[in-house]
Amino acid sequence: YEAQGDLQGHQLFRTLFSSGKGKVAYQSGYRMGEIAFAAEDYAVAIQEYQATLDDFPKAELRAELYLRLGEAIFALEDSSRYAEALAAFELVRRESPSRKVEYKARLNSGHVLYAKGDIEGALRTYTGLLKESRFRPFEGQTRLAVGQYYQDRHLLDEALDEYEQVRDDFPQSEASAMALYRTAL
Repeated sequence: YEAQGDLQGHQLFRTLFSSGKGKVAYQSGYRMGEIAFAAEDYAVAIQEYQATLDDFPKAELRAELYLRLGEAIFALEDSSRYAEALAAFELVRRESPSRKVEYKARLNSGHVLYAKGDIEGALRTYTGLLKESRFRPFEGQTRLAVGQYYQDRHLLDEALDEYEQVRDDFPQSEASAMALYRTAL
């Protein structure tokens, strides 16, 4: 139903969520949040993620729910709510997240700090990620953020060095394509 754009899919997810029966229920709540997020209805996505977190305190998806909650709050582009986004990203780490989910939460924390004007805090977050070898598979994305930091400060040689390293170390990746684009800029 969802793939066909049929509202019955959303109604079915709502029914499964309301039934409150374990894994299927909280997965349905997560999915309703994802549908709202994809539709760029971030306020509804926030409500769906938060309701799922509230109703299922032992859900296996709690780390992902907090991550998506933080991303939805940040997507509102309301600077008065950036602290909420940071708090959600911090809660991800308390839920024993997968490496990828923890990485995304920490990278997004850097983005929020940057948006708040804490540029140096953002850079510390990015360089902290680069120092941890377990995040090596995500290094391209992190270096793009560092490169953007330098580019915004008109430190173009340093920015180009970051982009070059992404291109060389992660060829044929999305990060490499973005590095090429930013190099051209």
